[in-house]
Amino acid sequence: MGSKNPLLLLALLVSLGLGVLFATLGRDSAAGGEDGALSAAAPPELDPDRPAADLLAPGPGPAGPAAEAVRTVVTPAAAKSGPAPAPAVAVGPRIRGRVLDRDGAGVAGARVLLAGPGFFPLDARPASFGERRFEAATDPEGRFSLDEGPPPGTLRVAVRAPGFAPYTRSGVPLPAGEEVLLEPFTVSRGAILSGVVVDPHGTGVAGAEILREAEGDGPWSFSGVRSPAATTGADGSFRIDELACGTWKLVVTSAEFPDRAFEGLAEAPGREYGGQVFRLLPGRTVSGLVTGVPEEERGKLQVRATRVRSESGFGFTRPEVRVADVDAAGAFVVRGLQPEAQVDLQARTRSEGSEDWWWGGGSARSEAVRAQAGAEGIELVYRPEAALVFQVRDARTRAPVTVFRVEAGVGWKRPLTDEDDRPRLRHPDGRVRVDGLRPAVGSERAELAIHATGYQDYEQGEIALAAGEELDLGTIFLEPVPVLAVTVRDAATRGPIEGARVELQEAPAPPEPGAQRVTVAMSTDWSADMDVDFPSGGVRRAETDAEGVARLNSLPGTLARLRVTAAGHALYQRDDLALPAEGDAAETVLLASGGEVVVSVVDPAGAPVPGVGVARRGPSVRAAGPVILGPGPRGREVTDTAGEVRFPHLETGSHSFRIRSPGGGIGGFLGENAVIEIAGLDPGAEEPGWASVEVVEGETARLTLVATPRATLAGRVREAGVPLAGATLRLSPRAAGESAARMAFLGIGGGPSARTDGDGRYEIENVEPGLYTLTVEHRLRHMPEELEARVKEGETRFDVELSVAILEGRVTDQEGEPLAGMRVTARRSQGDGNRVAIVRTMFVAGDGGDVFGASTGEALGDETRTDADGRYRLRGVVPDVELVVEAEGSDVETGRTEPLRVGPDQVRTGVDLQLAAAGRVRVAVASADGTPVQFAMVRAAWQGEAAEDPGPQHGFAQDGTAVLTGLRPGPWRVTVSPPGGEDSPRERAQAVLIVAREEARLAFTLD
Repeated sequence: MGSKNPLLLLALLVSLGLGVLFATLGRDSAAGGEDGALSAAAPPELDPDRPAADLLAPGPGPAGPAAEAVRTVVTPAAAKSGPAPAPAVAVGPRIRGRVLDRDGAGVAGARVLLAGPGFFPLDARPASFGERRFEAATDPEGRFSLDEGPPPGTLRVAVRAPGFAPYTRSGVPLPAGEEVLLEPFTVSRGAILSGVVVDPHGTGVAGAEILREAEGDGPWSFSGVRSPAATTGADGSFRIDELACGTWKLVVTSAEFPDRAFEGLAEAPGREYGGQVFRLLPGRTVSGLVTGVPEEERGKLQVRATRVRSESGFGFTRPEVRVADVDAAGAFVVRGLQPEAQVDLQARTRSEGSEDWWWGGGSARSEAVRAQAGAEGIELVYRPEAALVFQVRDARTRAPVTVFRVEAGVGWKRPLTDEDDRPRLRHPDGRVRVDGLRPAVGSERAELAIHATGYQDYEQGEIALAAGEELDLGTIFLEPVPVLAVTVRDAATRGPIEGARVELQEAPAPPEPGAQRVTVAMSTDWSADMDVDFPSGGVRRAETDAEGVARLNSLPGTLARLRVTAAGHALYQRDDLALPAEGDAAETVLLASGGEVVVSVVDPAGAPVPGVGVARRGPSVRAAGPVILGPGPRGREVTDTAGEVRFPHLETGSHSFRIRSPGGGIGGFLGENAVIEIAGLDPGAEEPGWASVEVVEGETARLTLVATPRATLAGRVREAGVPLAGATLRLSPRAAGESAARMAFLGIGGGPSARTDGDGRYEIENVEPGLYTLTVEHRLRHMPEELEARVKEGETRFDVELSVAILEGRVTDQEGEPLAGMRVTARRSQGDGNRVAIVRTMFVAGDGGDVFGASTGEALGDETRTDADGRYRLRGVVPDVELVVEAEGSDVETGRTEPLRVGPDQVRTGVDLQLAAAGRVRVAVASADGTPVQFAMVRAAWQGEAAEDPGPQHGFAQDGTAVLTGLRPGPWRVTVSPPGGEDSPRERAQAVLIVAREEARLAFTLD
């Protein structure tokens, strides 16, 4: 991991939750900002039956130029000094809309849920992090209204109505204005599922929840997110009347029995599929006692049981969790465990919905204890609170330091906060008490960090702290360091500006030739553009006081970037600030009011287009490569009901604007105007659609962008002449190069999509006219089908006729014995034209468990498993192309056939494979103190004859353990790298000899 492969690094960083970091940055950053006011044009007369405009980013365009700039001179606004005003609170417009069925009739009694960009379906449990959801119900005519809704930008919309399939749509434009009419939402008839949930003896289970495995609303999705479908009655009966036609997968969960998934097929709209019997399997319990609970917490704790898995893969995978209350005497009983399961038990404070996420909710109150399902008498020892006390002084003057920030914790540092949950900065006489620390017995250590302006950062990571102890660290002396004092004044009045945001960091070096670098550029309310380079950091921030002065620790002897922002002023940025090698430094910055750009978006006929997001790239963003990804509008940078959006207080220079593409993407996580740039992939390439305008101080420039007409691709999908319900169709531009394919590999690319209804009908809206690849997938078809589709202006009709080509065979060992449970998949042969895989990485989760896979350049198709006789059946492979069938398992080498073909509607049998016995290696990774290392990267490389090289194996050591399976017998070299640290000095390697049907064990210590 590292600079050699920034895309993989980005994937891992996001998987580890860096999105939360960026979201936090955005929240912190907004404190000093000012909203750009949008034009408050009166809304036109609203026709509830007339769809609103919904257009895409500009392409080559029809007749006439794609953009037009007009300049007017205005009187500069009176310069402001003093405290920056607080940002205005975003208030959404009144929202009206309508829900229709396929015949155009209103749907009464439908629930309509609205929210801004996010990751989870709107009825999922849990919700996206901190999002606010709005809900309305339709009247007898299918109309709904909300007096208050999300702020202008884009919406996620969900419609749930009895008798109809769940409807979900992302990227719905919400223009600014007093009242907005959304275009109608058309829902399709669904199927109905009814039956009973019974226990292992056939008795109905009351109160069992039936959940559907939810699909993500955007290009990012999280495995295991679930939405409620039904709750069983007293006799165990259920009825689900909001079910999409096609294949379905439901999970039944109850207090007494383990979760169990059920799958089936509901093809006909309006039909009730009754008589379903969902039989649950026997469950076991774990019981015990939490000892040492203080009086004030008795009856307020839970025990959380998490099933233990030895996982080598990584991903957002739902853990198997059970939660039980702890009574006042400390007793607990965890129910519904898998009979063979091992679980980690931990006492925690009670938290609503804590079973939904792996971080558990609440706070830990005991160490985790591992137990086998069925165990009794387990003791969890309550961890008493510990504390650190100390005083901070200047190392030279010995005077107390009273203004500083403290971070401390056991296993994870957290800021010391005040009663308002804000970082505590002032400490009388330099004295501090950090309480609430709960160290484990033996292994964990407390960590402490102190950050003070004018002093070197202080960090201590190995503080031995016993439970219940108050440890006095004595006096901590901070070493003085040079300071940069930045005075910020108004350029017109020369008066000081209070509350200006000042940032200092090393100026980014240009990428070396051939190097790759990932850059995230964000625009927030307080900063026009902020660059964050992976894996660099070190941004120092401060706000100016009443005298307009901000003090930051200097970067002696470096060339630095200085950025200053303040409400009502243009961004100031300097990338060549030379800081002295010794001593303090001072800099005065004059902030100008800046210029303004008013962007109008019109259709080819010149009519204004409301609700369209407009992206901006200022002169401070210097693209080092092609812009791979941009977000959908999240904030208020969207056209109002008059089709205009204002960008006030812009710094002078050239600014580029373009209409944003629909959808949220990762940009919804990173900020309101985020882009991801990949440097070194295709130097010199530029993303099309940008129009530039020169911003002049005190002037308003007007820019007109012409949106391409709305296009729709619609039709029917049939399989062997029968409508195919529940198929997923996705569009991707035919011209997409390697960069787009690689971003799709990371899960942040991809185009618009749709799902067929019970009649096989689909409709993909908001498509820019052009040539596309249409990919059709279905859970009953092994491989995706790819077709060429040309989308024209207006509506393009494109019907899909699929054949049913089938491959069948048997997988055995070298002695001819059947191999059950082998994973079998088919892919296109590498000799089949240009369809060659660029990357194929497989991570095996556990001993023969789930496989996390990723590929680029080709579609691999879903896997199937061999039965007890070693037989498999691959239904729906691509006909008339060269295919290769692969089979793999934990204790065998991967095997593959020679290239073969199968004709449309042909069943080809006898595609057999023999697999050689393989071995495995179990890798344990710990730090110097014995603590397991989370998410270390494990790689195994063949050291035998080159002609026999089976290729490398990869995994991640979750909880300090990784198991690499299916290794060819012979010599291998296993390398372990710290998280994010491939080629790090901490990297360690060992040789190992793999023996067939045996498990080798290696232990690594990362210093």
